[in-house]
Amino acid sequence: MIKWLLKKALGRFARQYDYNINYMFDMEQHMGGTLWRYALMQPFAQHRGIASAEAYYLAKVVAVKQADCGPCLRLVCNMAREAGVPAERLAHVLRGTPDQLPAPLRSVVSLADAAVAGDALAAEEHRRKVVETYGEGAAAEIALAVAFGGFYPNLKRALGEAAACEPILKELEADLLAAQPAS
Repeated sequence: MIKWLLKKALGRFARQYDYNINYMFDMEQHMGGTLWRYALMQPFAQHRGIASAEAYYLAKVVAVKQADCGPCLRLVCNMAREAGVPAERLAHVLRGTPDQLPAPLRSVVSLADAAVAGDALAAEEHRRKVVETYGEGAAAEIALAVAFGGFYPNLKRALGEAAACEPILKELEADLLAAQPAS
């Protein structure tokens, strides 16, 4: 019964976001209990209670962009838009022009960039700025966003689903800007 409910919920998610989740069903077939473990992990993987939607999602977009999975990037950008993150702010991260963002968000993007690049010294410097602005709890949520932002693209590639991870950066940026309401 639980497995059936999980499959229904995942199917609904896949349809809502037009996102291919076949890799999860393949894992379940070969490694029973995957769907249940996935469901248990989601509250932690998507936890955001303190960080602003902008800070959380901009950090996550940085990580997914670095992992270079177009469908995952589109998914996270769609979720960010649903959470109220302005398309223009997402586009700055996609374009690589975070200098156009407000200073607190630039610190978040710089922290995420340093973390995914493996630059511990720069990450710590930017983390201090994030903590000063948003607090320790928000900084921890931003760290989760970075960690899980790269998780799914890497999982999919390691499972042999690299074809599902085609880069779509330019098309996504154009879609975001087209969807932005006129000012």
